Amino acid sequence: FGTDLAFLKNRITTSFTYYSRTTDGLIAAVPLPPSSGFAYDFVNIGSVSNKGEEISLRGTPIATRYGLRWDIFGTYTHNVSDVLSLKNGVNNIVLGGMNGMNIVAAVGQPYGTFYAADIQYWQDPKTGSWHPVVDQTTGLPVATKGPVYRGSFQPKFQASWGTELSYKGLKLHALFVTKQGGQFFSETKMETDMNGTSQETVVNNRNPYVWANSVYQVANTNIYLPNSTKFTPYNYYTTESQVLPAQGLVNASYVKLQELSLSYKIPTKYYKHSPFGGLEAGVFGNNLLIWTAKSNHYGDPEETSAGALGNGQGFNYGANPSVRSYGVFAKVTF
Repeated sequence: FGTDLAFLKNRITTSFTYYSRTTDGLIAAVPLPPSSGFAYDFVNIGSVSNKGEEISLRGTPIATRYGLRWDIFGTYTHNVSDVLSLKNGVNNIVLGGMNGMNIVAAVGQPYGTFYAADIQYWQDPKTGSWHPVVDQTTGLPVATKGPVYRGSFQPKFQASWGTELSYKGLKLHALFVTKQGGQFFSETKMETDMNGTSQETVVNNRNPYVWANSVYQVANTNIYLPNSTKFTPYNYYTTESQVLPAQGLVNASYVKLQELSLSYKIPTKYYKHSPFGGLEAGVFGNNLLIWTAKSNHYGDPEETSAGALGNGQGFNYGANPSVRSYGVFAKVTF
């Protein structure tokens, strides 16, 4: 359900929608054991719930009879995804992935959750703080005993903000877009970690140091004590991708200058006796600037090895870098 509202002779317009949708018999390509002779089988895996809100707002602060007009507009989308049930009562189904990182549909989790081995953590019962567990001998982090859930590629929200300034046929248009929250798996991070070209590999000038806030477990007890054993960065980063694939997850938040254009619409008086109904030309640029989360030094979160569709969203396994595009355009109506 929703509503559309307009005020001040359409100088301010807004739209609001709330939705709640349950998809039963969801179809997905589920990987099969190689011994079966097939790679995938398309099956009905279960039921997924999606609930959320969509809001749009447009305003015109300036509109003069001399032809000067300024419009601003924006959108906001918030979606909560939840896997309600899966086929045959299983807890999760692998939808895709590689190199130890899986994307799964898991009951009680958003559709498209990352599932892989990660660093083992211990929670201090006194302070409630979490500490990475390391090996007392090597100082290297200890891996979880099996795969663990580590967030989703689903963003917390998406939004856009744009503006148009026009005067007697001349129009400047700009559009910013953002996704906040969610994660993506970056093979670029894992590769640059392994070959020593990422920023984190040069911490402490590549010399051994103690893993921050780490603890170790006293053998055969449930006692954890502060760690003072230094680890060797080379030993960690050259094995990270094989032992701890979840360390390849990166914050997928970003803000982009998605569109920028300048155009001119020729007044109709110059071609009123021609077959043309409208003539407009201009220049444009797309995907011009991006601001990513502080922890993301690796690439555009929208890059994906699965393309625009498929279950492998949020998985960048050496995808081509995103590019800026520039061009000119002409619009002709009859």
